[in-house]
Amino acid sequence: MIKKEFQIELLTPLFMHGAETKGEVELRGASIKGLLRYWWRVSRSGLNPAELLKKENEIFGSTESKSKVKIVIKDKKLAEFKRHNNDELKSFYKSNPGIKYLW
Repeated sequence: MIKKEFQIELLTPLFMHGAETKGEVELRGASIKGLLRYWWRVSRSGLNPAELLKKENEIFGSTESKSKVKIVIKDKKLAEFKRHNNDELKSFYKSNPGIKYLW
């Protein structure tokens, strides 16, 4: 197994929420993997659809095979943000209902 570790910096706003909409910040590896899968597919749009699906499933998995890609989020800053800013987010949402709708 090949293991690679990356440090990623966001350059544009990131809107992130889980299934619960109580103002909880949630960054999940599965969501990032979904984006990688999407952009991998877009970058290879020249392949015929059957070949594209076969290669995509080999890398990212399918109902028949396990994914070769595993993403684990290790971010102390995100955990710190969640712990200290959840009350601030809730009060922000209450005072800005239009923003809450967009989120």
